[in-house]
Amino acid sequence: MGAMRRREFVRALGAAAVVVSFNARAQEAGRIYRVGGVTASPRNAQIIVAMFEELRRAGFVEGQNLAIDWRTYGTNPDLIPELMADLVKAHVDVIYDAGDPAIRAVARCNKDDSYSRDYRRYVGDDYGEGLRLAAGYIDRTLKGERPADLPLQAATKYELVINMKIAKALGLSVSNKMQLLADEVIE
Repeated sequence: MGAMRRREFVRALGAAAVVVSFNARAQEAGRIYRVGGVTASPRNAQIIVAMFEELRRAGFVEGQNLAIDWRTYGTNPDLIPELMADLVKAHVDVIYDAGDPAIRAVARCNKDDSYSRDYRRYVGDDYGEGLRLAAGYIDRTLKGERPADLPLQAATKYELVINMKIAKALGLSVSNKMQLLADEVIE
């Protein structure tokens, strides 16, 4: 698959998790690892909390050996470059973000190449699953693996969810057959 077609494929499938590392080393006793994040969701959103629970299971505990520097852009993605630049200046060990704008932003503010350019993506539609996998990437990166050496992971589960209220608001009709095929129909 050509580079352009692959990029279109990745975008079409949904969530892309970006994990960029900054001088990550093998886990050291007494060291505080710093994870930064830039997302639309606040740090206390259930799906973000789940990602950090996965890191806890891997031995990275907030307040003990893990510090979290989370930035939220909410509904204003124009803030992403500024928020990413703040994290680069803060010298966090790993930056997490979902989406291509973050990749471009970290590349622009990473003039000295202190952050690895080689990032990993999760491709799929289950955002929660993607965040759990991202936690695995962060864990492995903090333990010294290079992000470029980590594999691309694809979703193992796909669901069709139809929001009838939004479909109606957009003037779309959804056939009965499509509704029967859906895993979930939101009225």
